[in-house]
Amino acid sequence: MSSHDPTSEAMGPTDDARRHEPERGPGLADQEAEPTVALQRVLRSVGEELAGRPEEEVLAELRRRLPEDSRPPEANLRAAATAIAEGRHEDGSR
Repeated sequence: MSSHDPTSEAMGPTDDARRHEPERGPGLADQEAEPTVALQRVLRSVGEELAGRPEEEVLAELRRRLPEDSRPPEANLRAAATAIAEGRHEDGSR
């Protein structure tokens, strides 16, 4: 009779197997999150300063202040500019 345990196959790689996997750099999720983090930092620093200004002016200022290499999607920038122009805070309050 075999001592094979079928549940061990379903559990995935063992700790020993994981030790031999190559080191990985930042994952796709980390790379996608970076522009969002950059936008959040800029929003915190300029939100009150730009509140109530025209949306296009706010959008231009956000683009100016964001690092070139970490720009979030255009839809996120526009949503942030709209919220600031309307005087809304990050949590949705005014």
